[in-house]
Amino acid sequence: MRLNNYKQHLFVCIMFLSIVILSGCQSLQTISTKTDQPKDFPPVPYELISTDSIFTYLTELTSIQPYSGWRNSASSGEAEGFDYIQSQLDQFSNLTANGLEVERQSFEVYSGVEFWTTEVYLTVNGQEIEVPADGLRGSRYDPKIALSLDSDGTANDSEPNPLEAAGPILMIDSAEHLNSLKSSDVEGRIIFLDYALIDSVTNQDFIKNGQRLINLVDNGLAGLVIVTRYSNVDGESRGTMIGDGGIFQWFNHTRRIPILYVRIEDLTDAGIMNWQDFEKVTSARLILDEDVFMPGSAGNLIAHIPGVDNSRAVLVSAHVDSPNGPGAFDDGSGSAILLEIARVLDESQVQPAVDLYIVWYGGHELGTYGSSYFVSTHQDLMDKLLAMLVIDPVGMPLEGKVFDISTSYSSYQGFGDDRSLWADYLSSDMTTHGIEIQQEKFIGLLADNSNYDAFDVPNFNLSVLDYAEWMAMGSAYGHYASHWHDPYETVDLAKSVEDIFADMAKITLSAAVETGREEVSLKVTPKVEHHALVIASHTENPTIGPALMQDMGMALAWNGFDVDLIPYGQTVTETDLQNTEIVILLPSLDYPGENVETWSAAEINLLTKYVDDGGLMVVTNSAFSLASGRKVEEINEDATAINDLLKPMGVEFRSGNLGGESYKVNNDHALTKNIKILASMFENNRVPIKLSQGNELVKGVLGLVDYGEHGGQVIVISDIGFLMNIAANVQNLELVKNIASYAAAR
Repeated sequence: MRLNNYKQHLFVCIMFLSIVILSGCQSLQTISTKTDQPKDFPPVPYELISTDSIFTYLTELTSIQPYSGWRNSASSGEAEGFDYIQSQLDQFSNLTANGLEVERQSFEVYSGVEFWTTEVYLTVNGQEIEVPADGLRGSRYDPKIALSLDSDGTANDSEPNPLEAAGPILMIDSAEHLNSLKSSDVEGRIIFLDYALIDSVTNQDFIKNGQRLINLVDNGLAGLVIVTRYSNVDGESRGTMIGDGGIFQWFNHTRRIPILYVRIEDLTDAGIMNWQDFEKVTSARLILDEDVFMPGSAGNLIAHIPGVDNSRAVLVSAHVDSPNGPGAFDDGSGSAILLEIARVLDESQVQPAVDLYIVWYGGHELGTYGSSYFVSTHQDLMDKLLAMLVIDPVGMPLEGKVFDISTSYSSYQGFGDDRSLWADYLSSDMTTHGIEIQQEKFIGLLADNSNYDAFDVPNFNLSVLDYAEWMAMGSAYGHYASHWHDPYETVDLAKSVEDIFADMAKITLSAAVETGREEVSLKVTPKVEHHALVIASHTENPTIGPALMQDMGMALAWNGFDVDLIPYGQTVTETDLQNTEIVILLPSLDYPGENVETWSAAEINLLTKYVDDGGLMVVTNSAFSLASGRKVEEINEDATAINDLLKPMGVEFRSGNLGGESYKVNNDHALTKNIKILASMFENNRVPIKLSQGNELVKGVLGLVDYGEHGGQVIVISDIGFLMNIAANVQNLELVKNIASYAAAR
């Protein structure tokens, strides 16, 4: 009897185990069917990479609208760059047959510039000779200064309004000469000025010299031509930032005259080889027609190549726009390499392990607009992405210096983990190909990859530079030392670092093809257990969400949150709020113009119900307009637009702005734990808060209000700039950590 019972028990156990094993096998089979991954992947076709092909693409890109803005951000030149890239993608028949999809996006940026006419004529030996010339882009953040370079001073006017000037020339190649000039000396004359005198990188007196030049512009000068010359010697000027506007990005001039720049190397048709040759010129004639658009228009181009596993994805990217110059390095290099990756995949017919997205951004040089808009409008993809990289960009070192290929990223070092598993993954593969990659940790906003931080997508910026020198000398010197943002970023110069182009292409191809072949976790954050929602429905500038939510998003991910964002113009729904533990409202803020942001009754009712049902809502604000982590000198007229939602909860934003830089914390609360001082990254940007109930945790900065009978709460922050980690001696990072942990613990 006992033996029979034993056999029965044994039989039952065996059957149970068999069912478990078979169930497990069925589960494994289901996974295998879903991913449809073959046992053996084909080798990565590195041998098909051709630098000749890359430089062909680069030649075409750098030939777009020469000396007329080139591929200037948010311009017709940028749009032509996208047209060219799409025309090349259309030729890849194998990719098309295998499901290639191309998407074009368009969006608005704070401001853009079009150069319609940029002409300089020199009279030599009685003959008038036209020489290549370009205009200056001007300020990205100050409307008044930007419009000082507009031909008629009126935004959004594309009618021909050329500025013209003609007269004898005056050559200035020394500070002594510049500072000795009186208004009467320059009246009616055309100044040809050596850019070295106002070069913000190589001349420590650039402010003094620049202000003197502005004074001459406003007191009788007929026209101005700024002259650059090539050098690769450290300390010598070569026109860095001239296309961006140079000193005219920061200094306003009230008198409207044509201001252009030329490369001295382009003046050979006029017999000018050096500065002394200008003595041959008896007079000059200038014509400039330049229009500023507020807002401007930019775009993105996205190529989606289906992978073996379509439940996951990897993304490689670059920006197509240039800083009003040829842009062979920044970022023609990245754009051309991406086209080469697509060509190699078309020729080899090697299918990526997971879905591959190749993205070309626009509007980068105005403040990473393209990547901001892309991530904001592709939120489902953010959850699929295993990782992403941006190539920005290849560079060329100064004489006697050496550059590294670098993966720069913002790590979770402030949360206890400074690793980049994504960089480790690619670096280990590249060492077998003799390519060494330096990993560089960065704090704050770096490049287009930084806009993915808020959504916990492993990322890095793939570039060629001396990172230690960059950190020691600053960003402006880093651009100078790498041949970025200067008028000599040509294909010929790029060919001098051909081997680096090949190595960068190999790294990118490896990322595109091999990522996902192995089941490797590339994140350092814990598994997702919570949901957070950022609402940017009334925040028109797309850079504000991803950029200013970088630290907040990382803090939330560190606490197990999946972060989603609702972009501008899209209304929040009840479905969006389901199972959402924290909602963050970005500032109500639009572009210049008559439009006013208004929250609808449906939106207000939905958010009120969310809080009343026990939800946690964070409300941020800004007294001024913002653009990509910068304060724009324009009052935010929509700062009180959210009051219809907040007033019944005991919170009200008042009109105006408050000064002050740092604020001591005296209130003991979970939200102020480990905080002694807070400071905004923006000056005088606090919106006054009135609390009729609740707790003011930091006077004029941070408040907490209870609402409803189910534990609902509202955290109100007077300035979104308090959510960015700006310095070691303030505890802004602790604030975002506290908010995230507070939300997770509720």
